Amino acid sequence: MIKVRPIIFLDLDGVLNHEDFYVSRVKSSLREEWHKRYFCPKTVKLFNSITDATNSRIVFSSSHRFHFDTFEELKEGFRLAGITGELIGITPKLKYTDNKYSVPRGCEIKAWMESNKSILGEKISKLRYAILDDDSDMLYWQRNSFFCTFGKGGLTEKITNKVIKHLLK
Repeated sequence: MIKVRPIIFLDLDGVLNHEDFYVSRVKSSLREEWHKRYFCPKTVKLFNSITDATNSRIVFSSSHRFHFDTFEELKEGFRLAGITGELIGITPKLKYTDNKYSVPRGCEIKAWMESNKSILGEKISKLRYAILDDDSDMLYWQRNSFFCTFGKGGLTEKITNKVIKHLLK
């Protein structure tokens, strides 16, 4: 049986950027400089150590996923930010029936898993994945794969090591 590569569901704000980064970041509003405004080089380096060590693929779950006209533009933004892992998708934006409020991010992650079973190649319950987010709106059954960055400092070395250990199990 072929072992499927792990998936990382990646938020941006509070994970790959943080309060300290925002003080000194590029303030440009140019779309071409999106990667300079939102990706802290220190946390990108930590994130790359996860994807490099685990051969994980990335699904972008941040609200920034809809700021681009095409998926290729988003991939280029990741490349320019220095992310070395393979971006393979974005989670869908789900709304409640009245179309007024978004559903919890954990539901969007589950929806992506359900609609991409062919990519995953196995049951969701067997999938090796990690959710990196500073918000806690995940589903109960996702709790063991959820790594909260708490926003203020973004991705840390301690969290990075926990994620690598989790994905290599």
